[in-house]
Amino acid sequence: MGENARIREEEHTAFVQTKADLEQGLEGTQTAIRILREHFGPGMNGDSSGGAVGGILGMLEVVESDVSKSLVQVQEHEDAAQESLEQITHANEIAAATKEKDIEYRESTGTTLERSMSEDGTDHATASDELKAVLKYQEVIRSQCLHGPESYEQRRARREAELDGLKEALEVLNSQTALLQKHGHAAMTSRL
Repeated sequence: MGENARIREEEHTAFVQTKADLEQGLEGTQTAIRILREHFGPGMNGDSSGGAVGGILGMLEVVESDVSKSLVQVQEHEDAAQESLEQITHANEIAAATKEKDIEYRESTGTTLERSMSEDGTDHATASDELKAVLKYQEVIRSQCLHGPESYEQRRARREAELDGLKEALEVLNSQTALLQKHGHAAMTSRL
């Protein structure tokens, strides 16, 4: 039980006792007024004892009024205290529910961020591996492409080698063509 509820319980216990006392006092006062009116009747103001009884009766009526007012005030205080406790309890329930939702949201956000970080870490590792492969391939390409410019002698020797190769191929082709022509002329003369 919370502190507010404990205090409210103590207040309610005091209210129940005070209300019972006030109701008992009111009932006693009303009984005394009724008895005095019944005993002394309507002519109590006419004789010498009637004035005293009238004063006592007047005093008892004031006491009855004061006790009734006190009973109403005590009841109003009790009702206000109960309403206040209910409002505080309701506000605490709302605050607790809000805090629970906030905790759930934060836990959810934390899980989402952890997952995102994990995915980002995986993406980073993949991108890093791809970058390493590209850089390695770039080095291979550079080593193949960047031997420096050919010197004049290297180009001349390469072209002379190409020309020699072409001349040799031409000679082979010419010799094969001559052979074909000899075979082709001999085959034709034998058919005739």
